[in-house]
Amino acid sequence: MAVRPERAVRAGRAVSRFRAWTLLMLLPLLMLCTEANAAWLSVSQQPSALGRRSVAMALTATFAGGTAAAPVRAAVSVEEARQKLQDAQKALDDLLANYEPIKKNKSGDLVRNALKATTSPVAQVQKTGEAVASAASDPGAFQDALEEFVASVDNADGLAYSSGYANSGDWKVNNAANYLEQARAQIKTAVKDISTMLDALA
Repeated sequence: MAVRPERAVRAGRAVSRFRAWTLLMLLPLLMLCTEANAAWLSVSQQPSALGRRSVAMALTATFAGGTAAAPVRAAVSVEEARQKLQDAQKALDDLLANYEPIKKNKSGDLVRNALKATTSPVAQVQKTGEAVASAASDPGAFQDALEEFVASVDNADGLAYSSGYANSGDWKVNNAANYLEQARAQIKTAVKDISTMLDALA
């Protein structure tokens, strides 16, 4: 049976409206993909010193709406942060200066207190660093140093804890002196990381 001309016209208009509606719905998605690709290409061409966090932050800003919000004002000033970092560095230097008696006496608890006690300036570094990272001359390098610092302190704390139970298995490996020596190496790395953060806040 032949289709009436007016029905054919209405059907054609319906198809056209459907196609237009489909393109309208897909347009924002296409624009978002284009912006994300541009952001990735832009960030991936930056120097590696920006660190892993810079790439993630740029892509997050794109998907969140395009323009990143202004950085939140730091809870502490750069001068205050520098002082806190210097206090932590001194605490670690003092710990290392007196490390031989600690190792000899198997006093892993002294190491843990120096690193994790609530009154220890070392325990405040993560919070302080996160508050001023955006003010550093190289935020990416600062953040990388902060992350390594936190990991090193956690490792040293864990090794100091294990030193109190290191009397099983191979005694040449599983002994307090060995664990505390490994903890000392981690503490030295933490000191280096604080120096990097201080340089970035100069």
